[in-house]
Amino acid sequence: TGLDGKVHGFSYKPEVPFVEVELMDRVGFDAKGVHGRLVTIQFKDRQGRSWVLRNAKSCPRPERDGANGTFTMRFEGEAMEPV
Repeated sequence: TGLDGKVHGFSYKPEVPFVEVELMDRVGFDAKGVHGRLVTIQFKDRQGRSWVLRNAKSCPRPERDGANGTFTMRFEGEAMEPV
């Protein structure tokens, strides 16, 4: 708003829906095999709400934490919706 209290313009900045997850590094799960593939992810947020992220890709490559035995993956998709 301007000094006169009226709206003088509008700005829109679209953002890609994403989820970032921390996973345990377990035998049999190939994080590199998931990287670059289209996947659908269903998850619960910290408030207990369920979501689905469709047509998502892992970007960038997974970050490993050898001390904790975990790795972090970020998935960006076309649409995220509540379930």
